[in-house]
Amino acid sequence: MDCNKKRCEHMKHYSSKIGILVCLSAALSVLSLGVSSAQHIVSKDQMEQSLHWKTAEEAIPVLKAQIDTWHAKLPGLQTGTPEHTNAMRHATYFKAIAQDMLRGKEVSECLENALPWAASLGGTREATFTSKSDLRSLYEEAKGLLTK
Repeated sequence: MDCNKKRCEHMKHYSSKIGILVCLSAALSVLSLGVSSAQHIVSKDQMEQSLHWKTAEEAIPVLKAQIDTWHAKLPGLQTGTPEHTNAMRHATYFKAIAQDMLRGKEVSECLENALPWAASLGGTREATFTSKSDLRSLYEEAKGLLTK
């Protein structure tokens, strides 16, 4: 019996230490997530500000070429298919960016302002039609085209 009693005491001793370690580990994890999330937000804002955007004179021909490319694909695609919708979304997004630029807005602002147009395919559908990941991908594609 004494042997079992000693094992129980050791188990209680170790389980309390393990419990403390688990709690500390969880607290550190939560703390590090908070810090990394804050750093990510700051990094993204700083990165967006530090990008070297093309001027409107440089960007509009690039956008026009994209619009023409995506419009050229439409006749070969069946209406209502994902491929057709994707081509429409791209053409609509790039056109909305170009129109905003012609109104004198900053390139980074134009990319954001054009997202609802891409999401709704130019207003022909509800804004929830396009997933956030598709919109993020489209934004990143345009950002790549419109930075130096």
